[in-house]
Amino acid sequence: MKNNTQVVFNAGGLGTRLWPLTYYITKAMVPVLGKPFVQYQMEVLKKQGFNRFLMCTGYRHNQIRDFFGNGNRFGVSIQYSEESESLGTAGSLKNAENLLDDEFLLISADIFMNIDFSLLIKNHNTNNPIATMALIQKQDPSQWGVVLMNGKSQIIRFVEKPTEFIGNMTNTSIVFLNKGIMNYIPSGKFFSLERDVYPKLVNEQKINGFVVNDAYHIDIGVPERYSQFNNDVLAGKVIYDMTEIGKS
Repeated sequence: MKNNTQVVFNAGGLGTRLWPLTYYITKAMVPVLGKPFVQYQMEVLKKQGFNRFLMCTGYRHNQIRDFFGNGNRFGVSIQYSEESESLGTAGSLKNAENLLDDEFLLISADIFMNIDFSLLIKNHNTNNPIATMALIQKQDPSQWGVVLMNGKSQIIRFVEKPTEFIGNMTNTSIVFLNKGIMNYIPSGKFFSLERDVYPKLVNEQKINGFVVNDAYHIDIGVPERYSQFNNDVLAGKVIYDMTEIGKS
C-alpha cells in the first residue's frame, strides 16, 4: 500500500566517533555487506509503502547523491538539501524548510529500526502534538536521549545522554513532526533538536512519546555498534520484511 508521507533522513553529521572509517565516507554511506547503511532503512520504509524521501546532507554530500540519484533505480523519489557548513540536527531541517511537507517522518541516517511506521503516524494524528517521538527501552540508556512521560503519553522530561540514571526509556532518533517545529529553529545557525528544541517542546507540552516494544533498533555511530550491525545482518537478526516480525 502506498504511503505518501514524506520521509526525511538527517544525514549531515561528520561521524567523528567512527573515525577513521568516516575520514573518507559519510556516515550514512558506510558499507554493510556491500550496501550503504542508510539503504537498509530505506528498504524497510519502501516495503511499507513510503516512496518519497528527502536527504538532508552535509559532509561528503556528493557520495549520497551520486549513489542514490533521484531514486528511480530504487523505485522511490529522492530530493536533496545540502548544507555548506554543519548546522546540527535542527539546523539541517531549517536549511531544508522550503522542501518540507506540512508533516513528515524524520529519521537519523545512522540508525536502523524495523517498526510499523504507520502506527507512529496514526498515534501522532490522534493526539496532534508538534512532535511524536518513537521510544524504546535500553538496558544502558546513557548513550541516548532519555525521556519521562505522564499518563497521557506527553513527554515531561528529556535529557540527552544523562550522566546519572533517570530512566531507561530512550529516544530512537525517529520522530514524526509538524512543520510548526520550524518556529523553534533559527536560520543559518548550528542548532540541535536534542539539546535546543526538544526541551522547549517539553516545557510547552507539545511533544509526545510512542513506545515501541520488541523492535530491532541500533545506532551505528560508534565502531562497536557498527560491527554489531554487520554481524547481526550476517546472522539473520535484522528483519526487512515487516510481515516476518513476530514469527518464530
